[in-house]
Amino acid sequence: MKDIEIIKPKYTIKDFLDYTGIAYKIDSNNDLLVKSPANPQQKTESLRVRANYKGNYNYFKDFLTDKVGDILNFVEYYYNLDTKQAIELLKDTFNEHNLERLNKIKEKNNIFIQQVQQQLEKEKNNSIEILNIQNLQNQALINYLQSRSINLQTAISANIKEIYYKNTKTNKNYFALAFENKSDGFEVRNKYFKGSFGTKDITVFENQNLSVNVFEGFLDYASAIKLSKNKILNQNNIILNSVAEAKKAVEAIEKAEHIKKVKLYLDNDKAGKEAAQLITEELNKRREDIQVFDYSNTYSASNDLNEYLQKKMLRERNRSAQEEYER
Repeated sequence: MKDIEIIKPKYTIKDFLDYTGIAYKIDSNNDLLVKSPANPQQKTESLRVRANYKGNYNYFKDFLTDKVGDILNFVEYYYNLDTKQAIELLKDTFNEHNLERLNKIKEKNNIFIQQVQQQLEKEKNNSIEILNIQNLQNQALINYLQSRSINLQTAISANIKEIYYKNTKTNKNYFALAFENKSDGFEVRNKYFKGSFGTKDITVFENQNLSVNVFEGFLDYASAIKLSKNKILNQNNIILNSVAEAKKAVEAIEKAEHIKKVKLYLDNDKAGKEAAQLITEELNKRREDIQVFDYSNTYSASNDLNEYLQKKMLRERNRSAQEEYER
């Protein structure tokens, strides 16, 4: 079983779909939808591939037959193979000699995925009517930020605002935090919802010093402002708003000739690590005068910078309470 022990941690069901060219769609929850092998003529895809908590697409369920499992179970089920045959197929699929051909398939599928995502985003945006965007004053949103260890002044410094909008399909009104990107789109978030309106893009705050900080989300950026006691506000800062925008950050840094140092503060999950690797490798190729440093190891016990801040604030409160008790 040594071969499958190598394959399982390295590849996911999504990789297998991409490499073999099996068609799938992406729904609004970012699940992958595949036609069931039990009924390939079905109009609605019943086989769903979901990401686990680390963002890896390595769990499937076919709601037509109730079959479930990981990448090995998927290959056994999809092609009606025994375990040995499935392992051999996986070995052949991920054979390094096949990567050039397989990468072309993957690139074609990625284009398809982007088109589906853009269409979903367009449909979602068409159902949203923005009523107002204003400075933070909604107490429910302020309370939510405080639950994430971010106070009002820090949020204002991070350029976080509040947005009021209507879902025209349901005719219901909502409010949330809003963080603008460089394409006039918004990252939108409250206690119950996380999404985006308009065009997805990075957010850039420019200064003329020699370094740039790169964050994954705007709550991480606000956390860094608080942790640094506002010092990073005088530095160049890029917020990805999604790891899918990492290449846009590379392009922005490449053009900023005065920047010589890049400090990455991305999440400690697979997606964050892959984005950090992409940014590092691309900048090393494009700019010999730039040094890239990954600072995620400074909060390795936390998933992201905001979780690190929350833990730090909790420790400080507990310490203060203990000192008060001992007096």
